[in-house]
Amino acid sequence: MRSGTHFEIELEAHNNSVAGEAIRMGSESEVLAFAKEYLQPKVGFLVACIGGGVDYGNLIIEVDAQESCNLRALDHRGFFIKGVTVKQALTALEYWLPSQDRTPHLAWQDE
Repeated sequence: MRSGTHFEIELEAHNNSVAGEAIRMGSESEVLAFAKEYLQPKVGFLVACIGGGVDYGNLIIEVDAQESCNLRALDHRGFFIKGVTVKQALTALEYWLPSQDRTPHLAWQDE
């Protein structure tokens, strides 16, 4: 995790079981545990790395009804992947959390 930063999480659930205000988290392990609990069908998950008034990047995971995920990494430019599994999305999130870099083992495309 970058020094002096925190993560802000937004969750949108189409079944209305979870949603609401942005949740602030101070560690990568908190974010990953939260994602593992709430990444389920019909959920949108956004995590932003914020510090000192700077947004260092965002990762968005959208899970459809069949548990296929679309990923978007935003850091001055946008990149995306369609049709990954929840497990692949969690792996990409875990890789992204420390430095906001895209995982190299997935084929990211420019937006």
